[in-house]
Amino acid sequence: MLTDDLYCNPRVREFDEPFKLSLTDIDFVPFGTGDILQDAERRLGIIVASDVETTSCSPVISTSELTRIRNNVVSNYNSLRNNYSNVGSSLDSSGVVAQYSGVFDAMEGGNYCYRQSDQHLIDDIKVCADGANQVLQNAFNQFASNFSARISPIRSASQELQAAASSATNSVEPTLNAYKRLWANNFQFHLHNGVNGVLDNLISEYKIIMEGSNTLFEQGTNRVQVNFEAEVRQSNIVFGAFGRALDYWSNQDGATGYGMYVDNIRMYQDSLNKISGFTVLASDLNKQIFAEIDLHIAEIKKQFAAFPNFVQAIPTTGFILDPNTSALKFYSRQAVLNLAEAAGSHFTSQIAPGKSLIGTGFSYQHGGKMPPHKEHKDGKDCDIFSEYFKVGASTYDETKSVQMATYLLENKVTRLIYTNASVVAAANAACPANAVAIIGARHETHMHFDLDTATALSNG
Repeated sequence: MLTDDLYCNPRVREFDEPFKLSLTDIDFVPFGTGDILQDAERRLGIIVASDVETTSCSPVISTSELTRIRNNVVSNYNSLRNNYSNVGSSLDSSGVVAQYSGVFDAMEGGNYCYRQSDQHLIDDIKVCADGANQVLQNAFNQFASNFSARISPIRSASQELQAAASSATNSVEPTLNAYKRLWANNFQFHLHNGVNGVLDNLISEYKIIMEGSNTLFEQGTNRVQVNFEAEVRQSNIVFGAFGRALDYWSNQDGATGYGMYVDNIRMYQDSLNKISGFTVLASDLNKQIFAEIDLHIAEIKKQFAAFPNFVQAIPTTGFILDPNTSALKFYSRQAVLNLAEAAGSHFTSQIAPGKSLIGTGFSYQHGGKMPPHKEHKDGKDCDIFSEYFKVGASTYDETKSVQMATYLLENKVTRLIYTNASVVAAANAACPANAVAIIGARHETHMHFDLDTATALSNG
């Protein structure tokens, strides 16, 4: 008998699928306007100067008003420089850009008609404008450097994800871990484009990596899922063979059918072992697959437990086993063996001193069809032979045949089959309380008896 450990259910490792991230799930701010520099420079570039109080342009801006504008521009420029000095490792350009715009907004259009004596005020404004442009460039160089440092581990994780996805076979774990590492290194930023080409390229790379990570994740996990489902289909094919083995056991040959069943268990276990080598995502489909596998295993256990395991017959005093019958056919229920041995003892001591009954067949160890018999499937049947039972032979002895048949009826057999009608009638008459002997064809050389222990007990 196979041990129950062959049925251990190999549990496939399951991983919960991570929340599918996307760029919209990140604190991701649109990149802003791309023409801020051009707009600011255009406004500054239309300053109109005059060297006399009365000029062709009008109205002339007063010195006090131009001083106010100059001071406001300088103040905003100083704020911009301070803001830049605090950039550090920041990835938020909103403050710098706002201060930069503030410098040019403070110029109030920049379309001035001024006195030549106020040129120094105009020069201060232009110095601030040029300085603001430089500060902005410096700030965005720093943002580019900061972004480059932050994207580096993401770039490495993306390469790992690509490698894991392309080589995935029976485990989603490498793909899943690389995917999680990539998103664990994700970062927030609020940056404007159109200011620094290096930064623009890095942001573009970032978008490509992050947007492509879900695709790589799907590729890797799908490769595993396809392989997993293929192995499950193979196990289902093997499972289908159990029914064919049972059919063969029941209708063709019990010993061969049982052997087919046992061999199939080994093949099925091999298939389950392969399945257990997978790590897959805990999807509804996979949960259904696992449930079906559990049902299959439970069905196999149930079927296998239903196979009988009969006791092997051994020769005893007055009872021997036919050497011309396959040893595979000498298994039966203990009660049947006990009766056969008792009949042999009675036969050699009371009916034919010194002679033995010959057992010509019981059942297979695990039951099932036993050709050429129609019965002998369930360990309740026994064929006994003697030269005295062979109808028509010179050794035939009807008296001894009646004695043997009567003894079996008296010991509560549930049926006795023999070809000779007079023996059947005599045995039934001798044991009216259990007159179960019947005439049957092809039983002229031996007697067949059944012993259904439940029926025998009910007969008292």
